[in-house]
Amino acid sequence: MTTSAWSDARRSSSRTANTVARYLHPGDKRLRTRIADLKAIIEIRVHDPRKDLSKSIAHIEARDDAADHKDIKLYAWRAEAYVAIDKRDEAKAILDDLHARDLMPDAYGYLALAKLTTGATRLEMWKACRTRAADKDMCELPKEVVSARKAPVK
Repeated sequence: MTTSAWSDARRSSSRTANTVARYLHPGDKRLRTRIADLKAIIEIRVHDPRKDLSKSIAHIEARDDAADHKDIKLYAWRAEAYVAIDKRDEAKAILDDLHARDLMPDAYGYLALAKLTTGATRLEMWKACRTRAADKDMCELPKEVVSARKAPVK
């Protein structure tokens, strides 16, 4: 390899390394915040029961509080987080509010609301999820829990 070819290769490698470093350690605070938001919501949506969600939920709550519930996406994410940790009443209140004002940001909000409702409302929310989702399979709902016990016949 000639000296100039070697220098070109090193410069190219250095540029690549700098580009990768910018993505791994972004200097822009807004980008770092966005990355943290995405990590938190992904961890909540792809919940592994063995993992603790407290950090992710605390992050989403803090961001939503800082925005004073004006960022609809963060407000809906907060409700999704509450569904994940079984704070059903708080989640339903948020999601009902967003649905009533026609501000549901995405299909995941409708999916969360469908998980919290029953009957015709559940079907309506499931259909809304399927309408908005790019991947219709993401709208799968857990089966409704129905008691298998019947009262004894006398």
